[in-house]
Amino acid sequence: MLSEAGFAGFAGFFKLLNELNMQADEITFKIIGCAMKVHNTLGNGFQEVIYQRCLAIEFKKEYLDFVREKNKQFFTMVKM
Repeated sequence: MLSEAGFAGFAGFFKLLNELNMQADEITFKIIGCAMKVHNTLGNGFQEVIYQRCLAIEFKKEYLDFVREKNKQFFTMVKM
């Protein structure tokens, strides 16, 4: 059985988890909204770089921090 303090700890954890999920949902909503705005405004047929630039503008308007085409290292198990 959990003591009252242990149960309160779980309740606090779940409250924090819920708040983080709500923040993630808000960010996701903003990102999708920006992408839809760019798509609806430009339509299709442009080069990818045009969409990237427009999306960057929309992200800045929504105060979303981002990095375009950030280089990432990755490793693979390839035998030669």
